Amino acid sequence: MTSPSPRPLPTDYQRLCAQFNRSHAEEVAHSAKDPTLVHSMFYAFIFQDVLRFGISGEDVMVNLTKAIKNYRWGEFEAWLDGYHDLLIQHHKVEAPD
Repeated sequence: MTSPSPRPLPTDYQRLCAQFNRSHAEEVAHSAKDPTLVHSMFYAFIFQDVLRFGISGEDVMVNLTKAIKNYRWGEFEAWLDGYHDLLIQHHKVEAPD
């Protein structure tokens, strides 16, 4: 059974993850003929920020790791929905406007 396709990246993906380069991710995904790599790369960058900011506990981090590795988009997206504003808030503190 294959995982459902990931939903489109959030419209404010750059506010969520400034270091993510969508153009580069799309080039890599095109070269690999795997469009899901764009999402995998984005979620991996988000995961790094979650670690850096200490947003979630170890058990959640284990689940997020498995979700990324196993293409369980819905799990990661549900977590991201819940922590969306908190991630943006941490980025604002780190690099104020």
